[in-house]
Amino acid sequence: MRENGVIHFSAMMNSARPDTLVLVQLWIDATEVAAIASIAKALTARPQFHMVMTLLGRADILAVTAIRSCATLVDDLQSAVAGIDGIADIRYSFSQTLIKQAPITCDVAQTTLDYAARTC
Repeated sequence: MRENGVIHFSAMMNSARPDTLVLVQLWIDATEVAAIASIAKALTARPQFHMVMTLLGRADILAVTAIRSCATLVDDLQSAVAGIDGIADIRYSFSQTLIKQAPITCDVAQTTLDYAARTC
């Protein structure tokens, strides 16, 4: 698929050094149901977040980012969501041990998004 231009890799993470990588999950509650889509869209536009999804249950939105330094953790996370309207509450959880990382993370070219959605 890579040879045919269906999948384009933009970056690979080095899972051989999990001690330097902390995955941070932001569990976000919206002020109202109508704000969920706009919050999720704003988060996807920010390069800090590797995964954003809307949920049913524990929170309205889950956003995941990776950090290498805990020294500026609070400032980095606060600036990552600063200016996004409709956020009522954010709870954080952090990875303790990376058990498995599947090497399938990639950016899908916009022109092949429909094809990828059907095959993934």
